This record gives sequence, structure tokens and C-alpha cells, in this order.
Amino acid sequence: MEINRWIGGVLVACLFSYISTYIVMSRLGMQRAAAIDSEVYFFVEPKNASAEQRHLVCCDLFAPCITIDRWLGSRFIPAACPRLRLSRAG
Repeated sequence: MEINRWIGGVLVACLFSYISTYIVMSRLGMQRAAAIDSEVYFFVEPKNASAEQRHLVCCDLFAPCITIDRWLGSRFIPAACPRLRLSRAG
């Protein structure tokens, strides 16, 4: 019985970490996007190929959270193409 309680605790801690990480990373990206009046944000600013790959991995990893966020009315969505850049329209 103790092992089940321990496993349950670990699973709750993992779920809490997953959701917390999504909230922090997405909200930082949304703040950057809102600053330039964009609806598209990045989890990781795509400054090089490695960062582009990390952004795409985050999009896949957080897909359930992104879907729930959209259902709850978020106007922001992560960029599907990391080769795009956030910049002010001139």
C-alpha cells in the first residue's frame, strides 16, 4: 500500500511540474507577443536551429495544454513555423 501512495505522490508532482512549466513558458511567450500586437508566440525564441527545435518539441509536449488553453478562450497560439520572427510591423 505504501508503494501505491508513493507512486501517486510522484505522479501528482510530475503533473504539477508539467502544468506549471507550461503556464510559465507560454505566458512569457504571450507577453512578448502581446508587446508587438501578435497572436503568435514562441516557447523558446528561435535564435538558432537548436532553439527552433526546442520550440517545436515544446509545441508537441504541451499540445494538450495548448488545446485546453484555446478552449478556455486564449487568443494566442504558438507559432507552427519557428522560422518566423516576432518583430514590429514597420
